Amino acid sequence: MINQSSFHLLTVAEAADQLAISASLLYQHVQSGRLAHYRLGAGKGAIRICPNDLATFLQSMRNEAQRKSSPAPKPKATALKHLLRQTSK
Repeated sequence: MINQSSFHLLTVAEAADQLAISASLLYQHVQSGRLAHYRLGAGKGAIRICPNDLATFLQSMRNEAQRKSSPAPKPKATALKHLLRQTSK
């Protein structure tokens, strides 16, 4: 059973406000599946986000940023034998 005194789901506007991003960017994260959410109601339903899921999403973005900041390994040079340079006579 849910403890109603401490249970609160965030609307898209509230979650976007907490992250200081636009609601449209938050919708993109929801649509891509990166941000866990609930759809309540008929049809597409109203989107609601658990504060714990928002914190998990934020942490995952931090980890992703750390991976991107490390220098990428340089690709090895490979000979492209299927491309032949033609010389004009």
